[in-house]
Amino acid sequence: MYRNFICYRGSSSAGLQVANELFGYLSSKTSDTGQTYFSPINNTGEKRNFLLDSYKYLGNVENFILLLTKDFFSGFIDEFGNINTNSVTMIELDCVLKNTNVKFIPVIFPDFSWEGQINGRKNRDIIEYIWGDDKMQLIVGAMPVPYVFQYRKQVYELIFSEISNISFNRKIVIFDFDGTLTKPHSGYNTWETLWVELGYPVEYCEKYHKLYSNNEISHDEWCEITEKFFKEKGLTRKELISASKNAELLADVKEVITYLKSKGIMLYILSGSIKQYIEIVLGAELSHCFTEIKANRFVFNAQGQLEGIIGTPYDFEGKARFVQKIIQEKKVSPQDIIYIGNSFNDEFVYTSGVETLCINPSNTDYYNSKVWHNYLRNVKSLKEVLPFIEK
Repeated sequence: MYRNFICYRGSSSAGLQVANELFGYLSSKTSDTGQTYFSPINNTGEKRNFLLDSYKYLGNVENFILLLTKDFFSGFIDEFGNINTNSVTMIELDCVLKNTNVKFIPVIFPDFSWEGQINGRKNRDIIEYIWGDDKMQLIVGAMPVPYVFQYRKQVYELIFSEISNISFNRKIVIFDFDGTLTKPHSGYNTWETLWVELGYPVEYCEKYHKLYSNNEISHDEWCEITEKFFKEKGLTRKELISASKNAELLADVKEVITYLKSKGIMLYILSGSIKQYIEIVLGAELSHCFTEIKANRFVFNAQGQLEGIIGTPYDFEGKARFVQKIIQEKKVSPQDIIYIGNSFNDEFVYTSGVETLCINPSNTDYYNSKVWHNYLRNVKSLKEVLPFIEK
């Protein structure tokens, strides 16, 4: 399977020449970059065989290298606004834009500009017209690599550095869930959402959680009280699924999680939320990327009605115990692990000796360097945590 794909305008002699040179350069470094796909017009071996099964070649590509010459988008749309579905370059883009894990690497030639026009439309507007604003931002907003003929070797080296396999100094990454893998919001967390969905005032949830936080009741007692109230309202699996629609994953969660998984890193979720809720929000494919998801669990009967709540022993102080358990079971050093959380129930993890990262902090003193070794205040994309995982 190809990891990289070189996309160029076939009628551009400059694009073809650079594509050919770049392919030769990357092919000599396959052990560091993975396989690269390149299909010159006169190719007698593959004969642009990606057109026979485009998803096979582009559905799992990690790096899509765009060699943007002046006429790159020529032929995508005619003067009447009709889309040319026979344009090979457009077919490549159309297919790769369905791949949620792709990284775009635009190589900008001297004669190309996003503001340049073809048939009265700017290049950036052509993408928006065909695929919409979000896809346009994905491509136009990618970090460009300027192409200069005199320094083309340095350009190829820069592209190589962008796609070379990254080494990691972590073996395990442990995530919290609410507010860490999901977007921070001014609304309710998982538990509050369920109390409100069932018709209770949110203050009920706050009252009993505060009693637990103040050590006035145990975690088991807190679960028993919550279970009693939820049963009184007849909580069902269907309502849990409905409540999960209020959660929205942080941008690029799927891309980052699948990427880390592909690098052999063990991934865990350690949360005070509800396991079924987490799995619903993540979806089956993403849930399976995690070695283990530790959280509270609901037990439903055959009719889908709540029968009980099994509390997790691994919240608050228990989070540190779980991390220590992982260190022992996997025979790793604390330095091999990073914990990423966002709130006060994550604060105990530092006692396990692992590095801690606070993102989008909520109800925690993220300036406390004893508890949080690093912090990121306004994270929009999970990609922002990668520098703390990578070497």
